[in-house]
Amino acid sequence: MKYNTIIFDLDGTISNTESGIFKAFRKMMKEFGVDESKFDLKKFIGPPIQWSFYQIFGDDMRLFKALDYFRGVYLDFMTDNTLYDGVKELLEKLAADGFALGVATSKYEPYAVKVLKELGVLEYFGFVFGSIGDRNEKADVLRAAIEGKNLDVKSCLLVGDTLYDMRGAAACGMDVLGVTYGFGRAEDFEEYNPVAVCENTKQIYKFIKTAR
Repeated sequence: MKYNTIIFDLDGTISNTESGIFKAFRKMMKEFGVDESKFDLKKFIGPPIQWSFYQIFGDDMRLFKALDYFRGVYLDFMTDNTLYDGVKELLEKLAADGFALGVATSKYEPYAVKVLKELGVLEYFGFVFGSIGDRNEKADVLRAAIEGKNLDVKSCLLVGDTLYDMRGAAACGMDVLGVTYGFGRAEDFEEYNPVAVCENTKQIYKFIKTAR
């Protein structure tokens, strides 16, 4: 088999986190007097959280207070999400087949661990790396995983749903598989040459098992 380590994005790949994230953004926007109608909240799922807040606040110094406030209120909504169809079965099969599984997400790392635990899938992952400290971009998170777990990049596959996953993998020289059931669009993937684009978890499993 070509890969021995499969690294998953979280939001839009493992679970649909839209409801909880939207609720937290709306509460933050109301608190800081931001007109929600000026923004497409879906664009804030996937990219680094700092980027999302810069789109809202620009150079306004309230950005940092708003970010702290958001992270606080998100605790109330972070478990308001569900696994995508077939994800648990996919993880079970990959683990049984002997693949090492991990998570690399732009979500704040402690929150990512809590979400995975609440979803009942944390046990399948040997590592979880997220946004913490100076890890702001997806590439930063992936590099932390590569270095922290001493991974052979050429034996790793990232599974993700947005162009931010594509960019992060490309910056690290890692193969990436795009999924279209999350928050991204297939046309966003094209310039990054993903090794595959899948519509569901059955297609993901088939590709991984047959990749040479």
